[in-house]
Amino acid sequence: FSTLIVKSIRHSLATALTLCMFSCTSIDCPLDSIVVMTLSFYDAEMEEETALPCTLNIEAPRAGVLFNSGTDIKSLQLPLNTGSLVDTLYLKLSDSNREYVDTLYVSHTNESHFEAMDCPGAVFHHISSLQLLPHPADGDFPATIDSVSIIRPLVDYNDVENIRIYYHIPADASASAHARH
Repeated sequence: FSTLIVKSIRHSLATALTLCMFSCTSIDCPLDSIVVMTLSFYDAEMEEETALPCTLNIEAPRAGVLFNSGTDIKSLQLPLNTGSLVDTLYLKLSDSNREYVDTLYVSHTNESHFEAMDCPGAVFHHISSLQLLPHPADGDFPATIDSVSIIRPLVDYNDVENIRIYYHIPADASASAHARH
C-alpha cells in the first residue's frame, strides 16, 4: 500500500513540476504591440481639448502621407521613425480655398524593447524636444497652430497623450464663421 502512495505522490509531483516548468516559460506577449505617439489638439485660449476647425493632412519627407484629410480631429496617433532621431512632420491645414503648412520637428531617442524571445521586438521612443515652424498668421483662416508641448515623453505600447498641439482661432475667422451660420 505504501508503495502505491509513494508512486502516486511521485506522479503528482512530476505532473506539478512539468506544469510549473511550462507555465513559467509561457510569456504573455502584449496584444497591442504597436508603438505610436498620440497628438491631441487644444484650443490655446480655453486650454481644453477641442476639435481642429479645419482639414488636416500630415506628411513626412520620406514616408509620404501619414494622415489623410481628417476633419474635426481632437487627437490622432502617428508612428515615429525608428531609423532617425528627428522626425519632420508637415501639418497641412486647409479650408475650401487655402492650405497652410506648419512644420513640426520631433526629436527623440530610440530604444529596442523585448518582452521575451517568443514576442516580437519593438522600438520605444523618448521625445526629447519639439520645434514648431508655423505658417504666417492669416486673419481669416480657421486656425493657426500656436504652440506645442510634450505631455508624456515616453512613446510605448500605451495609447496616452504624448504631444499637445495648441491652436488659435483668429478673431476674424471666428467672426466670419459665426456670420456664415
